Amino acid sequence: MPADVYSAEVIRSIIRTLAYKVCRVIGRHIETNGERQVSARSRNDEYFSQFMNILGKHYTQERSVGFYAGQLNLTPKYLTTIIRKTSGRTAAEWIDDYVVLEAKNLLKYSTMSIQEIAYCLNFPNQSFFGKYFRSHTGMTPSAYRMSK
Repeated sequence: MPADVYSAEVIRSIIRTLAYKVCRVIGRHIETNGERQVSARSRNDEYFSQFMNILGKHYTQERSVGFYAGQLNLTPKYLTTIIRKTSGRTAAEWIDDYVVLEAKNLLKYSTMSIQEIAYCLNFPNQSFFGKYFRSHTGMTPSAYRMSK
């Protein structure tokens, strides 16, 4: 009979050891997959940060997603996918917002003519700038300047 008492204790110890081993394997699996997700996420965050830095430097000269994708050695489609995943908005939306915000600032707080603002923001002419501004704000540059 005493051998059975030890046998039960040995079996419990083996089961505990097996449970610890299974937990260790699961933990390693979670750590490995978690690191992969974190590294993919941080890579996307890094691309987003680089995109925003380049955008801050070049938005007055360049409005094409292709330019910014080229600066990051990515395709325009992939850049847009990364930016959308990271920020919830497309690269084109970010570019347009920067340009429109700068246009609004120049219209409100500078003495530059609308034509000068159009050239400052690298539009081919005042007419194209007016169409662009109206499509993004719902009003013409001169109407915006006179508002508020």
